[in-house]
Amino acid sequence: TSGLDPVVADEVLQLLVGHVAREEATVLMSSHQLAEVDQIADRIGIIHRGRMVLAGELDDLRGAFRRLQIVFDHEAPAVAFQSPGVVRVRRHGRVLSVVANGHVAELSAEARGFGAASVDVDVMPLKEMFLEIVAAED
Repeated sequence: TSGLDPVVADEVLQLLVGHVAREEATVLMSSHQLAEVDQIADRIGIIHRGRMVLAGELDDLRGAFRRLQIVFDHEAPAVAFQSPGVVRVRRHGRVLSVVANGHVAELSAEARGFGAASVDVDVMPLKEMFLEIVAAED
């Protein structure tokens, strides 16, 4: 759909969805148009440098991936989380930004144990998941 105007691109996607529903077919899409993939896919796989780095039901992945914004009253400490599920950690001043694949409750509790003033948990759109996973792989 790259290069198509938004109305035509949407029509193409709706035709695909309609075909799959009528014919009980499977459509394999290879695309960098993540907003479109997010709109119609049931299952996704992310390939980076020839390796499958993430695969699964899109709803399951949406339910598992979270960004934790952990704020401290002072400079954020350099910590090594022991809980599983950490994809990437970034430290900026008083804030640790943690991308997690599951285990959010354990990671939040561990962050509070490090003396965090607050822990906010946000859902991650597919594009952000993709960017964080690829960045973590590099």
